[in-house]
Amino acid sequence: MSSKKKPLDVTSIWKRMDTGPGLTGRGGFIKLAIRILSMVPNSAGPERVFSIYGITHTKHRNRLNPLKVHKSTTVRMDCQDSHRAAGLVPDRRLRNFSLAEDQDELAAMDTDISGSAVSPTSESNADTVEADMDFSVMSAMLVDLAAREDADEAAETRISETVATAAPPPPPSASASVTNPALRIPAYKKLKLVDLFLYPAPGTPAAELEFFWKGGINGLDQEEESLAADAAAASQAARDA
Repeated sequence: MSSKKKPLDVTSIWKRMDTGPGLTGRGGFIKLAIRILSMVPNSAGPERVFSIYGITHTKHRNRLNPLKVHKSTTVRMDCQDSHRAAGLVPDRRLRNFSLAEDQDELAAMDTDISGSAVSPTSESNADTVEADMDFSVMSAMLVDLAAREDADEAAETRISETVATAAPPPPPSASASVTNPALRIPAYKKLKLVDLFLYPAPGTPAAELEFFWKGGINGLDQEEESLAADAAAASQAARDA
C-alpha cells in the first residue's frame, strides 16, 4: 500500500479484526473503533438552521427579538420534520460530489473520439495517459465545434453573396472605392478557432502566430533603443552639470 502512495483504509483493517456480533470484550472495542472511524464531520444541519434563522431575522426585513425568531424557527423546523415523516415533502436526495457523471457524459458525447484514443499500457503511466486522453478528447470536441461554426459562417457568407449577385447592382456612390473591411483585417486576426488546437510539429514555423513573434522582437528593439537614448541623455546631462 505504501509503495503505491495510496491512502490506508484503517476502517477495513478494523473490520477484518472483527470477531462477531458480540458487543463485549474485544468485539465491542473493535465495533467502537469502527463507529468512530466511520463518522464524517458534517455541518450541513447547523448551516441549514442558521440559513433559516438568517432568512427569518434580518436587519432590513424586521426587528424581532432574537428569542422570538429562535422559537418561530424551531416551530418551522418541527413542522417540516412532521411533514417529511408524513410523506408530504419529498426527501432530500444525497449529493455525490464527484466527476464520475461528468466523465460519463463526456464519454457518451464523444464515443468516436475516445474509441480511437490509445489505452494505457501499464499501471505506472495510467494517470498520465488518462490525462492526455481527457485533453485530446476535449481539444477534439472544441475543434469539431469550431469547424461546425466555421462551416455555418461560410454557408451564410455564400448565401449572402448569392443574394447580392442576384440583386441588381446599386448605383455608384462616393464610397464605392472603399475596399471590403474583411480584406483590411490583419493576417494574425484571421486565425480560426479550428486552428487553435492544431499544434505545428517541432521545428515547423507557425504562420498564424508569426505576427506575435515578430511584433515582440520589434518591440524589444524599440525598447532597447529608447533605453539607450535615455542613458545617453542622462550621461550628457551629468557631464554638462
